Amino acid sequence: PKHIDSLVKHGLQAIEAGSYALGLSLLDRTTHLIGKHPAAVTLRLLSDGLRIGLERFSEVVDLALPDLPLSDKQRGQFLQYKGWGLVMTGQAAAAQPYFEQALQLMHCTPPSTEYLYLQNIYALSQFRQGKRERAMQFERAIALSLKLQSAPSPHLIYLNSMNTARLLLS
Repeated sequence: PKHIDSLVKHGLQAIEAGSYALGLSLLDRTTHLIGKHPAAVTLRLLSDGLRIGLERFSEVVDLALPDLPLSDKQRGQFLQYKGWGLVMTGQAAAAQPYFEQALQLMHCTPPSTEYLYLQNIYALSQFRQGKRERAMQFERAIALSLKLQSAPSPHLIYLNSMNTARLLLS
């Protein structure tokens, strides 16, 4: 329906303009209004990803996984976001099962940039649990994968370098 498209459009415009609370509110409202429509999954992934980017980690932790049909990749993304929120709110051990499922569901060869981000946050969770060597294994694997990519993400290269340095210095 036209009003749904309008709500999404205005939500994205608000976010683009820096009005994140309003934008997320509009996206969340739209997701609620469309119920079980397949677009609800896309909107929820978008809003959860924005919450991670805005460091609103506890909000992602508090959200239940959607009761909608999901592809393996979508389920993996939701699990990744939940795990990410848990790690960043000091609950690294609780994040473990979410990450393990996400790693299985999102595995691809060669690793996608999205999968490398998942491995990166998983490595941080390992580090925060005192599993330094396991974290270093993941950071080295990420570095190798980035070297093999024709156009690696500069942001991911930076994160990997910073995390590797932190591990080396710990």
